[in-house]
Amino acid sequence: SLFADFSRAEHPFFTSNASLFAELCPVIRRSQPTLLGADQWSCYWEWAWQSLGGHKYMHNPDNFGFLQFTNHQQEKLCGNVEWPARYVLAQIYQAEVAYVQEVGSYTSQLTTLLRDSFCSVTNACNITDLHEVLTTYRDVFKVQIDVDNSATRCVKYGTDKNYTGGPCFTASVSMQMPGMHVKVRGSIKENRYLEVTATSDAGDLPCLSLT
Repeated sequence: SLFADFSRAEHPFFTSNASLFAELCPVIRRSQPTLLGADQWSCYWEWAWQSLGGHKYMHNPDNFGFLQFTNHQQEKLCGNVEWPARYVLAQIYQAEVAYVQEVGSYTSQLTTLLRDSFCSVTNACNITDLHEVLTTYRDVFKVQIDVDNSATRCVKYGTDKNYTGGPCFTASVSMQMPGMHVKVRGSIKENRYLEVTATSDAGDLPCLSLT
């Protein structure tokens, strides 16, 4: 059997005395700043096989990479044709969450999110790429954002008291790559539920070029 360690948590020490965390963790973090935090719940390291952008935590699935398993080393890389749509939706999600925490509501306009305060490397959002979606690749991506700011049934961001009772949004994207007979459609909600489907006129999905 083969085992691969793609991600793991590592604690600097183990103790049943909760008071020691406040004493020891700040000292450790000063010399080793990659420690996630200095309290009882974040005093550990997370190791992952790839960068997760600006996020500290590995529990950000839309930033995970893809692995390709092959029968021989000479097999060509086969990019996932759904990935560009997934990536765009993940960017919109990050920007909308930052926006609602500052403004108190969601926006249906992607252009409104193109500000550093809503989309930057600190929240794993690439403002340049989102701008390209609206300009250079406007014929490839069709984006729609539906919001319900009067709702009180969705995730409520920016509070540590009640995580429900907030407004809702659904961002949708349809993508058609030039020269590829593939249609990709996807959506993401404020609760980060991401759904993407791809269909091809030829039946089997082609590989997305990585060059």
